[in-house]
Amino acid sequence: MKMLNRLAKTALVGVLLLGASCENFTWSGRGGDVEAEAAARGVQDVESLRNDYETQRFWARQREYMAGRADSFWNGLGNIVETFDRSFLNYSRTDPYRRVR
Repeated sequence: MKMLNRLAKTALVGVLLLGASCENFTWSGRGGDVEAEAAARGVQDVESLRNDYETQRFWARQREYMAGRADSFWNGLGNIVETFDRSFLNYSRTDPYRRVR
């Protein structure tokens, strides 16, 4: 138990020291601003890249949903026609005995 308390205290001190040493650690572009030279080359800040990604994902999902709705509609319409043919006209596209010209 005594050993565990000593280990916990040492770990806490280590984490606090690590956190304090990383306080001054920084890199260019972290704040969201991009240098003029980099912006001239087409480099974008993180926020605009995130917004572009979210916009593209949103519209990709919308296209996927619309394609799914269209597929469901045409499949349903095909099922209605097939039911009409089978029930009222006694016709099936998959009938092996139908006359082929």
